[in-house]
Amino acid sequence: MDQTPLSCPACGKTCQLHSRNLGTIAALECGRCAGLWLGNAAFDLLMEKAAEAGSQKLPLFVGQPIRPSSPGFDSATQQKSRYRPCPECEQLMWPRHYGRRSGVIIDVCRDHGIWFDADELPRILEWIRLGGLARAKDELTQNAEMARRRKQPAAGGTGRFVGGPHNRPDTELFSQAMGAFVTWLTRF
Repeated sequence: MDQTPLSCPACGKTCQLHSRNLGTIAALECGRCAGLWLGNAAFDLLMEKAAEAGSQKLPLFVGQPIRPSSPGFDSATQQKSRYRPCPECEQLMWPRHYGRRSGVIIDVCRDHGIWFDADELPRILEWIRLGGLARAKDELTQNAEMARRRKQPAAGGTGRFVGGPHNRPDTELFSQAMGAFVTWLTRF
C-alpha cells in the first residue's frame, strides 16, 4: 500500500490515506480507522458489480474482506464530527442516507467521491446485492406515477384544476422538482 498526501476525513490531518485495490477498483484506505475513500466513478462501478452479483446470487468479493478498524481506535470520537472534509478539496462533505432505505449514512463530496467508515461500504454493497437499491428505485417510480395520476382530471371532468392546494398548477412544477431532487439523492 502506497501512502498518499491525502488526509483521512475521520482521523484528521495526522493520518494519511494509503492506496488499496478492491478487486480491479482503486480506493484509498486509512490504516487507523479502516475508512475508505472512493471516487464517484469507482463507486458507480462497485454498485454495478454488486447489482450483477445479486442477480447471479454470487458473493461480491471472495477473499477480499474490508478490514476492521485498528485496536484502540475510538469510533465514538469519530462520530462526534459528522461534517468531514473531502480528502481532495477539503470542503465539508454532506452526510447522506444512501438509497433512502439502506440504513447507512455516508459522507459525500459531489465533485470528488464518497467516504465510507469501516463497516459502511460492505453494508451498502450487500444491500445493493440483495436488491435494496432496485426496490428503492421501484418505490420512487411508483410514487411518481401515483403523483402523476392524482394530477389527472377524473373521467368526464373539465380538465381544469378544481379545489384544494394539491390541484393547483404550481404543484405540478413542485412535484417535478422534488422528483428530480429525490433522483439526485438516491444516486448516493
